[in-house]
Amino acid sequence: MLHSAPVASVDPVAFPLAPRDAFPDWPDIDPTGLPEAYARAWTLRDNLARTIERFVANGWASSQSDFANRCGVSHSALSTWLSGSKWPATWLVQRVEYATQAPLWPRQVAAKTDRRPLGGDYDFPPLEHERG
Repeated sequence: MLHSAPVASVDPVAFPLAPRDAFPDWPDIDPTGLPEAYARAWTLRDNLARTIERFVANGWASSQSDFANRCGVSHSALSTWLSGSKWPATWLVQRVEYATQAPLWPRQVAAKTDRRPLGGDYDFPPLEHERG
């Protein structure tokens, strides 16, 4: 896989361009060196493709279209996600993860768990069950 040059300058923080719009060879690119949002999108797409293959191979679904139907999403939504022509909606990721019980979204491991949020000289309000 080659790392294709982006079509336009891609700001790693603001990523309005869909993956295929930013990288015409999507998904056949090397995610190494991509801006983080696109690298995560590539991993998310790769996880989805592998999950579909696994669930079709084990007989849970007969095709990609059947897989989408069983997960409660449209085939076109799944296709645009796989092709990178649109960013996947969070509800779409959640539905597929729930239906398959397979994690798709790349998880981030916090370097330190004892740090306050940025700019945080404050405490979050107590949760309902913590109020006395």
